[in-house]
Amino acid sequence: MKVAGLPKKRLGQTFLKEPSLAVKIVHAADISGEDTVVEIGAGAGILTREIAKRAGRVVALEIDPVLVDGLERAWAGDPRVLIVRQDVLKYDFRAPFRERGDERRLKIVGNVPYYITTPIFFRLLAFREVVETAVLMVQKEVALRLTAQPGTKDYGIPTVIGAVFSGIKILFTVPPSCFYPRPKVESAVIRVDFNVPTPAARDEALFAAVVRKAFSRRRKTVWNNLRDFGGGVYREEEIRKALAESGIDISARAETVSPPRFVTLANILSERMVGND
Repeated sequence: MKVAGLPKKRLGQTFLKEPSLAVKIVHAADISGEDTVVEIGAGAGILTREIAKRAGRVVALEIDPVLVDGLERAWAGDPRVLIVRQDVLKYDFRAPFRERGDERRLKIVGNVPYYITTPIFFRLLAFREVVETAVLMVQKEVALRLTAQPGTKDYGIPTVIGAVFSGIKILFTVPPSCFYPRPKVESAVIRVDFNVPTPAARDEALFAAVVRKAFSRRRKTVWNNLRDFGGGVYREEEIRKALAESGIDISARAETVSPPRFVTLANILSERMVGND
């Protein structure tokens, strides 16, 4: 099945052109005939074909109307494959459950546009109660950032939040020669599991806000970044005490603080709101 259409630079499109690599990516998702798989950025359909060989149902997301037309023609008559013209950042991942009554959590597969990789990752985190696993082709630089260790230059907000709400590992790297047009960067395939035990953040929104604020000025210490956190909701002295109780040195920068310590800090702060003492 061939899908007509050329990659559009403004949409960050690069088409995978190696069938053997598509097989390898889909295999990494452990897809069975009982699974519903949402594909991010179906493009020319090379991954769609491999997913459809294994999955019970495929929901292929694509925003390019020309490619959508081609995909719909290619899969006409196959009720297992649904082509959806929609931006992944607006797609409701609960939709397959409402439409078909699926009870199994979704699996996600996709060759993700480089320029929106991080927003897509956070979108999946927001729907993790209905997503089991995601296998994504991303820019290698992003993959390294998501799996970085404390104290390294790649360690940052996505690393910490991702580590607390999921398990992430790099499966393999992919050279530019596997794509059309050929990108200027290397790619990597990552697997994100959303059913792994993680440190419990009592208030997830507060935890995310603490992490973002702590990294807001990387050259400043966590203390300097957080001392006005909450705009008066937290007393400065309570923030200092919370840092100490979390085991975070007053002179530490955010890139040296482990994810579990950030969780501990947020949990303590959730009990230290003005009026709660």
